[in-house]
Amino acid sequence: MVQAHDSPAVELADRLFRRESGRMTAILLRRFGPSAVDDVEDIVQEALLRACQTWPWKGIPDNPAGWLWRVAARLALDRLRRADRLDMTGTLPDVADGRAPDDLLVADDELRLLFLCCDPVNGPETAIPLTLRLACGFSTREIAAALLLDEATAAQRISRGKARLRGLQAGDLTALAGNDLALRLHPVLNTLYLLFDGGYGANDPTRWIREELCVEATRLCVLLAGHPKTTSPEVHALAALFHLLTARLPARQVREELVDLERQDRALWDRRLIGTGLRHLERSLGTAPPTVWHLLAGIAAEHARSAHWRDTDWQVILDHYDQLVLISDDPIVALNRAVAVAQVAGPVAGLAAVPDEASLLDYHLYHATRARFLRDMGRREEAGSALRRAIDLAPNAAVRDHLYKQDEVSPG
Repeated sequence: MVQAHDSPAVELADRLFRRESGRMTAILLRRFGPSAVDDVEDIVQEALLRACQTWPWKGIPDNPAGWLWRVAARLALDRLRRADRLDMTGTLPDVADGRAPDDLLVADDELRLLFLCCDPVNGPETAIPLTLRLACGFSTREIAAALLLDEATAAQRISRGKARLRGLQAGDLTALAGNDLALRLHPVLNTLYLLFDGGYGANDPTRWIREELCVEATRLCVLLAGHPKTTSPEVHALAALFHLLTARLPARQVREELVDLERQDRALWDRRLIGTGLRHLERSLGTAPPTVWHLLAGIAAEHARSAHWRDTDWQVILDHYDQLVLISDDPIVALNRAVAVAQVAGPVAGLAAVPDEASLLDYHLYHATRARFLRDMGRREEAGSALRRAIDLAPNAAVRDHLYKQDEVSPG
């Protein structure tokens, strides 16, 4: 064992737990059946607790992930023996040698758990908290903070989702069935998109970016893209979008200050992630009509290919938005299209393209976008009024400070 002080050991345990908890939960659920979801969750949490109690004093194991898996397996067997419930639907992975199961052996279980969490019956208000809890290892407090919920509401939604899991039969976990899988794929992708979006432009009063949400959504999407039963052009398009947007994060907030896409230092963009995103986008292309994810990824790719804001091919981006508004009724899509219209045809055309939607009246970027167009048209008094309204509606201090400092505002 490598000796460790308290903080590094606990930090390592927490980091490993984030990576391994969904995998452990998935494989244990299949072994013991969905009715054991509470027991499984307790076992996984106890494994982390033992790591946090043991590693600071005895040192970090040479194979920390294997240690967690071995402890979880022993805890599971002990709990079942005490409860006289050795009615497992399978056997535990062989972790006697301290190795975590191979990724290929876990992929089916982890995807199965994701599809169970995203059952269309649940709806996104339940699916997202349940996914964060079981598939991503987030605590109730973390979920509440990420989704801007109080802890009681977050716990209630998690409990509702777990109750549905407990009502399933063990056989429901044995395969990723064709028809059921196809019906659930779109809700799964929507859930992952909402999860990613919650991290990329978080409305958390204390944080603008929650990178851990972006990372988890991307990890699960890549898992879908790499599995023969779930890979599809649509999945690759969403994976492309996640990678291309995540690549911007290092430039999106610098020294606690937000930076608009127009002003970002693109040298800070992660070229490795951009390359991965472009490869996913290429794999997503085919004869089928483009989906929302294809078009959004195409827009992100156009930005990624441009060395500077001024070099951006805005006509291509506008063409993508023109297709998007035909298949999406999201008013924010229409608002972002107005920005592209302004870049192609000027601020008067951009202002005319801003959607007249009551649902946008309490959205800060609606007013910030109008403020920019009005300022560019020389209507400074109206621009100031719109900007003040945007500041009043800002979801957190970082956004509010950013708007105060900007003479012109552009969504990024």
